Amino acid sequence: PAPNDCESLASWLAPKLTEHFEWHTDRLVDVYAPAENWMAHSAGVLAMRLPGDGLLVCCRAELVRTVEWAGDPRQPTESAPEFSPRRSLALWRQEVHQASAPWQAHVLEALSLLRPLLDAILMARG
Repeated sequence: PAPNDCESLASWLAPKLTEHFEWHTDRLVDVYAPAENWMAHSAGVLAMRLPGDGLLVCCRAELVRTVEWAGDPRQPTESAPEFSPRRSLALWRQEVHQASAPWQAHVLEALSLLRPLLDAILMARG
């Protein structure tokens, strides 16, 4: 995003980081509409609060992927009181847009391990 867009995103993120030291999503546009224009660079965001008013924001580009379903999930199931399959269990593909790769647990754990080091460096720099 452009510098003024980064400032707007930081202002939007700041309240989310008051209770937690980090916040992340792989679908930023679902919670922050202006991100619709940034899919090439920032479909997903991982943010961490730093000492003072600092923020570390990592962005991930859109990753268009195909999800395969056993039948169209939009098609209603047979009307019966019990569970029943859709009329057709033919393979149905859906392209997912406006999302980045998910933030995996090991990345989030690494961030939590990195935070005290970043805090110490920034505090030492004053």
